[in-house]
Amino acid sequence: MELSNRVEKRTVRIGLDCSSKKMGVGIVDVKSKELLKYETVKLDADSMFKNVEIIEEWFYPIEPQYIIQEIVIEDYLMGFSGGTSQHTLMLLCQINTLLEFTLMKKQFSVRKINVQTARKEVFGKARVNGKKPKEYVFEQVMKLYPEIIIELGRTGKPKAGTDDFLDAIVLACTS
Repeated sequence: MELSNRVEKRTVRIGLDCSSKKMGVGIVDVKSKELLKYETVKLDADSMFKNVEIIEEWFYPIEPQYIIQEIVIEDYLMGFSGGTSQHTLMLLCQINTLLEFTLMKKQFSVRKINVQTARKEVFGKARVNGKKPKEYVFEQVMKLYPEIIIELGRTGKPKAGTDDFLDAIVLACTS
């Protein structure tokens, strides 16, 4: 093998933001903070165990491409406030527990972080009075990574799932 043809694997941090129907993903180079990948992965809302398979299948081609320093997930129950039902909170706890178990089983380093703490670390503040959290995250992430392409729905607003990968990017940017 010629050394000149050798490509160095990049060390990355992966942020994952899971809900019952989708998983937002952000992959950031640890050294340069360059955004390497972002997407929303569709999950099966009816089967959490099927979701484990979907997540494992998603990681299969990712693992050989990068050196994964750590995977950062939202610390469940810490980032939710009024308007979220008990059923939804319990479902999110189950999903995040399965996600964490699946990733640790694959020998990944997994770190949980409160969403407000992540935003404060990355943006300098967690929120701005008078602005909805999704709007604030959208604006701040677009300042960091203006190359992100946002698909708009027919109403002119970002398509469903956009906030999931934006939150995942924030998680991936934490240190």
